[in-house]
Amino acid sequence: MIDYKKDFPLLVKGEWVYLNSAAQTLVPIPVLEAMNDYYTNIGANVHRGVDSLGYEATRLYDAAREKVAKLVGAKNKGKIIFTRGTTSAINLVAGSYGHNINKDDEIIISVSEHHSNFVPYQQLAKKQQAKLVFVELDENGCITPQNLKKAITEKTKMVVVSHMTNVLGSINDIQALAKIAHNAGAVIAVDGAQGIVHIPTQVEDWDIDFYCLGAHKMLGPTGIGAMYAKNEMFDKMQQVEMGGDMVDIVEEQETSYLDAPQGFEAGTPMIAEAIGWGRAIDYFLDIGYQKANERVGFLRKIMIDRMEKEVKDIIIYNKNNEHAPMVTFNIKGIHSHDCASVLDKHKVCVRAGHHCAQLIHKWMGTQSSVRASLMYYNDESDIDRMVEALKDVKDFINVLF
Repeated sequence: MIDYKKDFPLLVKGEWVYLNSAAQTLVPIPVLEAMNDYYTNIGANVHRGVDSLGYEATRLYDAAREKVAKLVGAKNKGKIIFTRGTTSAINLVAGSYGHNINKDDEIIISVSEHHSNFVPYQQLAKKQQAKLVFVELDENGCITPQNLKKAITEKTKMVVVSHMTNVLGSINDIQALAKIAHNAGAVIAVDGAQGIVHIPTQVEDWDIDFYCLGAHKMLGPTGIGAMYAKNEMFDKMQQVEMGGDMVDIVEEQETSYLDAPQGFEAGTPMIAEAIGWGRAIDYFLDIGYQKANERVGFLRKIMIDRMEKEVKDIIIYNKNNEHAPMVTFNIKGIHSHDCASVLDKHKVCVRAGHHCAQLIHKWMGTQSSVRASLMYYNDESDIDRMVEALKDVKDFINVLF
C-alpha cells in the first residue's frame, strides 16, 4: 500500500490523528518547498518592472492561474480571479455582480449553505430590497432539480448553491441546476469549496456562471482562493477594490481599468500562495480524483460500520450520503464540544460545533455536531484510534458530571 503520509510532517510524527480535512487539509512538503523556493530564490513582485526576478515571479504566478483554470475546467469562456479565499471570492460575486439585483427580484438559496455562501447574499437581498427564496431540500440535504423548478419564478435573478455541502457532504447536480436557472433567465453562483476537492469539475461544459473555491481544502496554503466567472459576467460586474496593478489609464478626474483578471486584482497579490497552490494542484492530480475518492470511500464505510457497532448511542446524520468525505454525528446526551474535547485528549482532531452552518443544523434537528472528515492520506489506523477514543467519551463525561 502506498504510504501517503510520508509527505506530511504532522502525520509522519504519528502523534496526531487528523480527521479535519474538510476544514483544512494538511500541506505536503513539495508545496512548502515551492513556496520557500519563491521566497529564497526569487522574492520579487509580479507584473512590475522588467527585471529577470520579476519576470520569473510573474511566470510562476500566471502559471498557477492556468492550473486553477484547468482544475475547474475553464478553457476559453471564462477567467480566474485570485482572491484571499473562497469567502472572499463569494463576497466578490455578491459585491461586484450584486448591483444587477433590483427591488423585488428573487435570490434562490437553501438552508444547507455555509455561512460564507449565505450571509453575503442575505445582506445583498437586504441592500437591494430583493427577496431570499429558500428551495426545499430532499432527505439527504440535496437541492434536486425538481425542487428548484418548484421554487424558481420569472422574478428569480440568482440561484446560489454549494457543489458539496460542508456538514452532510450532500452533492448537488450543478449542471442540471444551471440549466433550470438559465431557462428562467437567472445566473447560478456555486460555492465549490468542498466540491472541487472530491468532484472533477467542468464549469464551462456545465455552463456555470460563477464558481468559487480555495486552496487550503486541497493541500494548498491558506489565504488564497479564486473566483471563476464567464467572460460575459465581467461586463456586468463592478470593481470593489481599486489600487495598483488593476488600472489602465489614471487621469486627474477619471480612471479606466484593465480587463479581467487583472482588473479585479488590486495591489500586490498572494504570490507565494499562488505558487504553492499551483504545486498543490500538480501534486493532487498526480494522485488523481479516482484514487483519492476510492480511498476515502473505503475508509468512510469502515468508519461508519465500526461506529455503529462499537459506539453506544451514536447518531450519524449523513450515513446515506455515500460519496461524502465526512461522517457527521453526535453521541446521544453528549454535546459535540465535549465529545471533541475527549477526542482531543486522545490526539484525534475533528471539527465540532455548527461548522459555520447553523441553518442546516436546525434542519437536522440539532444545534451542533461532530464531523470527522477524511482525506486520502488517512488510513485504517486512524479509524482505530478514533473509535477507541469515542468509546471513552461517555465514561469520561460521566466521571466529570
